[in-house]
Amino acid sequence: MNDKAVFHNPILRDGFAQTPNVILYTGSLSLQEKAMYMLLLSYAWHNPEAFPAQDTLSQDSKISIRQVRNILKDLEKKKLIMIERQGFNRPNIYHFLDFTQTRKDIVAEYQAKIMERKSIAGPDRQPNSSPVRKSIAGQERKSVSDEQQTGDQYSKKEQPQELFQNLHFSKSEGQKIINNYPTGRIQEVIEASGRVESFKTSREAWIISALKDNWDVRPEEKRQEEERQQRREQEQQEQRRREKEEEQNRARVQILNTWIEEHPDQWEFLKEKAKTEVPAILSSSETAINAKARTYLPQIIDGEMSFEDILQDPETENNPEESSAGIAGFQVRGVGA
Repeated sequence: MNDKAVFHNPILRDGFAQTPNVILYTGSLSLQEKAMYMLLLSYAWHNPEAFPAQDTLSQDSKISIRQVRNILKDLEKKKLIMIERQGFNRPNIYHFLDFTQTRKDIVAEYQAKIMERKSIAGPDRQPNSSPVRKSIAGQERKSVSDEQQTGDQYSKKEQPQELFQNLHFSKSEGQKIINNYPTGRIQEVIEASGRVESFKTSREAWIISALKDNWDVRPEEKRQEEERQQRREQEQQEQRRREKEEEQNRARVQILNTWIEEHPDQWEFLKEKAKTEVPAILSSSETAINAKARTYLPQIIDGEMSFEDILQDPETENNPEESSAGIAGFQVRGVGA
């Protein structure tokens, strides 16, 4: 017997954000990452033109702004979102990436779970299917031959687009196939059936099974070519993404350099703060101090924290691991003293 949910609060019926099951069930995301992804979707669906700042995300999720930033960075690293930062006093743009392409592993993980659950579930838990989807199971397989004997056959003139020439589908069976599947897919499966040397039951039953279970019936050469084409497109897309990211990084560095030139006094204060946070072994390195001080600038420029808040922020105190990580990040991008 299955459990069921009853909503006693009408808000739960009409005031919620839909979240893909792939995201909910994956073991690749933490609970906080899933919750943040859901929160972002909620904002995007309700009003994509008024996306909230990180302090709003912090208030709604009851975690610090630093935690919000870390979770957003993790979602970016895991290729679920991309944050396009537009600079001074301009809102960030949140791109929800197509995870069926960027994270095929979690899609495959979800599909495997579904298949496992279907194999465990008893027949009483399977949803009702239309007659055409039952036709290859049990006694339903006899329906084709039974109807053939009654003379209820398609004539060649009656077969829509001549899909079923040389096949023995009844009118009702053929019409159900046409209603349930795209014409192109039907043609592809019928062509594939012509390449099969022998059938366990009949060619018609094989066609119905292929349609019902969504078999990959492409010829091997065609499949390989399509996979190569898909890889080429993914490589091109990745190349465009890297080029755009590099361009954004260059623009970002220029923004940071401009801020330093326009605020020399504040820059000196930030360097003094950086001296207290870099690892002791780097405390005399001007390059390390400058790199660490630069890690504060995006928060100031984007309006996430004020200059005064940065100086007083206790979360950055005595955290050598984070400091060294920040320095390494800017050295990779080619930002020096």
